Amino acid sequence: MVQAGWPKRITVDKRIVSLLSRSTYEKFPKAIREAVSNAYDADATAVAIDIDTKRRQIIIEDNGVGMTPEEFDFYLRIAGRPRGKGESIKFGRKRIGRLGVGFLAIFPFCVTLEITSTPENSDTLFVATIPSRRFVEESAVVEDVSETTVEGYERTDPRERARHYTRLRLSGLTSLVDAYFEPKAGKYSAGSMSNISSWPGTERLKWELQETLPLDFPKGSALGKALDQKPIGMEVRLNGQRLFRNDPGGEVLDENNGAPITVGNIVFKYAITTNWEPIHPFNARGLKIRLSNVGIGERTYFVLGIRGRTWSRLHWIAGEVHILQGLDEAITLDRDSFTWSPEYEEFRDFFRRLLSKQAYKIEGIATAEKNITSWVRSKEIARVGPVREIMKRYIELLQSRGFEIVRETVESSACEEPVRVDRTRKRVIVVEDHPYFRDVVSLAHESFDVNYSRWDYQRAKFPACRMADDGKLEVNLDYPLFKSSTTGQIFLKLHLLLLIASQRASNEAEMYDYLINALMEEFGHR
Repeated sequence: MVQAGWPKRITVDKRIVSLLSRSTYEKFPKAIREAVSNAYDADATAVAIDIDTKRRQIIIEDNGVGMTPEEFDFYLRIAGRPRGKGESIKFGRKRIGRLGVGFLAIFPFCVTLEITSTPENSDTLFVATIPSRRFVEESAVVEDVSETTVEGYERTDPRERARHYTRLRLSGLTSLVDAYFEPKAGKYSAGSMSNISSWPGTERLKWELQETLPLDFPKGSALGKALDQKPIGMEVRLNGQRLFRNDPGGEVLDENNGAPITVGNIVFKYAITTNWEPIHPFNARGLKIRLSNVGIGERTYFVLGIRGRTWSRLHWIAGEVHILQGLDEAITLDRDSFTWSPEYEEFRDFFRRLLSKQAYKIEGIATAEKNITSWVRSKEIARVGPVREIMKRYIELLQSRGFEIVRETVESSACEEPVRVDRTRKRVIVVEDHPYFRDVVSLAHESFDVNYSRWDYQRAKFPACRMADDGKLEVNLDYPLFKSSTTGQIFLKLHLLLLIASQRASNEAEMYDYLINALMEEFGHR
């Protein structure tokens, strides 16, 4: 028996249908995002997404306020203009979707969409069935959705009074879903440098949902703390596993420090982080823009590094930007980007400058730490010059990037190394009287204390180095071959060998033998 109010019809703005007709499998996570966003707007505290490709169905159920059959009529009126209030009824959440496009995005991925819902304190539920495949055929031929009816019925059950929920059942999954879950070429590793497109479908879907959905940060997230992110109030589970926002981790480099930033009419807060190494996977690099706690588009560096200077450590940077005000009306229909405006361009310029500053900071710190660490561990600096002076350049570079310099003695220090960089505490510990700072050149089981001087190498008998009366080796800092930052020490040792050979050998044969043996001993087994 046909019940009053049924069947129903969908009314829709034609430009939305046109957009839907261009759907591909890459939009599958976005369709799930839209369904969960609707649950968020309905004040749900829990959403369960269950995907069963073998049974060819997906169920998305939330415990939001639910709908009456009359409210479902409004749900079916999909328009290109805002609908409803800007905040949710129960919790006052800032609404994510106000155009009613949410459930329409699901149509390309199933043959039939079944919607079941009941509101709080009601013993009536309804079940509506939408032949979704008729709306968007896989051949990309779009049917006028207003020509298709939505069949359904209502049922009364006193047991439903204590419940309130909405359930979406996607049945008869289309080839677009199969394409998304189809195994990709290449070996999967969640920590690999590969693009997530090579990951298995379930892992890829999990990552993409965590990029876009309104979710809590993982417990202990430094990024979440820096952003002062309050609990979302909604848990989302994918096949039973709770989802948390993607967090590349690492140290917070910069943040808005409490007070939001205003650029034009755009108000926002941000936090920038680094792991001090390349961020994996590739898709986690850059800043994620969020509006109403929902991720918009892919992560971005705001075109920094594409034109002009390239930054060697830009791919070490991640973070989030939370739009608090000013871009709600600029969001595009697919909610993946913003329309251009002078204010938006000013906003982009703000982050280009900010990221440029942080990339410069990271480059300096990483270079200084790398050189200090490698020199200390190898016990050999490639550059010719006083060890203390060479180290001083990089220690001062770290100091200019905000590091505190702590000077200790061998007796008082717990540090065995002459210089240690503590990034966590932003300190550089320098053990002033460490033997490492003694200027010495070791060669063929001999060590020579060094004094560094300057003289005219073109007129001197010994242009590169010479022995002083006190037995110390004098090294000419103006000698051209010693100025290389990578091969200076090698040339110094070669010239020292020549100097010793000329002083110790009584003839050419002895000099040749000495040089051959010394060269083999010094360089032959490296």
